[in-house]
Amino acid sequence: MFNSPIIDFSISLIFLFLLFSLLVSWIMEFIASRFNRKGRHLKKMLYALLGGDDTINWTSRLYNHPLIESLSVKYNRITSYIPEDTFAEVIDDLIVEMGRDYTIKQDPDTGEYVYKEEKGEYGQDLKKGLTNMPDSDLKRTFQMFYDQSGEDFEGFTEAVKNWYKEYMARVNHTYGRKLRKPLIIIGCIIALSFNVDFFHITNRLWVDANLRESIVVAAESFHDKYEDINSLELSKKFFKDYDNSLDLPIGWGEEVKKAEIGEEAYYEKNMFQRGGMIISYYLHADSSWWLILIKLMGFLTSGFIVAFGAPFWFDLLKKAVSFKKIVKSKS
Repeated sequence: MFNSPIIDFSISLIFLFLLFSLLVSWIMEFIASRFNRKGRHLKKMLYALLGGDDTINWTSRLYNHPLIESLSVKYNRITSYIPEDTFAEVIDDLIVEMGRDYTIKQDPDTGEYVYKEEKGEYGQDLKKGLTNMPDSDLKRTFQMFYDQSGEDFEGFTEAVKNWYKEYMARVNHTYGRKLRKPLIIIGCIIALSFNVDFFHITNRLWVDANLRESIVVAAESFHDKYEDINSLELSKKFFKDYDNSLDLPIGWGEEVKKAEIGEEAYYEKNMFQRGGMIISYYLHADSSWWLILIKLMGFLTSGFIVAFGAPFWFDLLKKAVSFKKIVKSKS
């Protein structure tokens, strides 16, 4: 079973579409960062979480806090990420602020009247702050955390942190769903631009043992090098290195054309004059519209495959390579 080409074929196909998905995700992330889509989505979702009433806008208070503002200073835009520790610390501070007394006192030296904040014990100020909060679903949520923690300040903070962490998992999920359609569109554009034809790729990987083997070696090296997808540092060089080191069955180069339609058709008279596109072949071949339809379906299939997302292909590659190693050890 170990010598069967099916395992290597599967690994090579998964690895190629992992690279394709990473490329499309990298482009999508660049576009999203330019328009700060992730930052705006996060703020919108936090407004849904924190809400507000006629007197207090908790989302505005959160984003106006110095700790949150400092996350946005570098790019002068809404932050796209708020760590759970920072979120919990800011919420604590905002509630405590509502529990403090403010009085106007006269300065004995200058005679001027000053606005003075009366600070008490942090835990007591938190309790008073919860009491002073206007009645709302948010107040009831925080009060429940406080009661369940046994009125313990650190316990309350931990509850807020976990609450935010669970909510952020849903935020990331909804953001991923929002990106699915743009990913498919970009995937189809990239597939058409670089001739990433699903049917041609699968055929080449199945019939070309040398190509399949070289891609499997690269996939196994990739598997050993990267523990998780977050450890990847995507760049133009990252993709160019793989393109240069592997004879990938993509692109509009002469060798790809020959492999796709066969050398005999490639060298037919007046075919591909001056490096014409491969579509020229389909327009002049018998049953041309059927061939064009298959070609377009290959592009669309490649584009839709991206919708699974790079994490899906990364995890699948990990499982496939691990499975091969298990089979190899038992053979």
